[in-house]
Amino acid sequence: MNGFAATGSKSNMAKSRDAAMATQSATDATKAAGNDDWQAHDQAAQAHRQAAFAHQDAGNGTRAKAHRDVAAVHEEKAQFGRQADQLSRDATRQANELSHKAEKAQFGPDEDEPRTPPQLHQDAARAHANAHQAALLAGNETAARYHAAKADAHERLGA
Repeated sequence: MNGFAATGSKSNMAKSRDAAMATQSATDATKAAGNDDWQAHDQAAQAHRQAAFAHQDAGNGTRAKAHRDVAAVHEEKAQFGRQADQLSRDATRQANELSHKAEKAQFGPDEDEPRTPPQLHQDAARAHANAHQAALLAGNETAARYHAAKADAHERLGA
């Protein structure tokens, strides 16, 4: 026998090697996480939690705590990103609904809508301006440009 228990448990050297590999994976995940990429932060948090577990298993509580702390920061950034994405989706939905109403109003009054077409265009312009800001917060430059253009168009029609 090689001196290890037959229960399948790993040696301390193997645990340390696993912990070092987990640290490398966590470091790579952290480097891959950009400021606006909440999915990458979510993956980095998971990698750091795995590294924390591996270091705890290897008996290195200090390194485990450090990885748990970094995982918490990545989790917070991922949560912020998810909220920004949701805000952007909600603002987009509201802006598009108002846009549709404003465009429909050009073809005649809607008995369920008390606002005039210019008022609807002004409201749609404000909604697209809000959606523009929300898209910027979520890091979606394409959507931000789209909403800025729609806000300008509705502003001209509502004047």
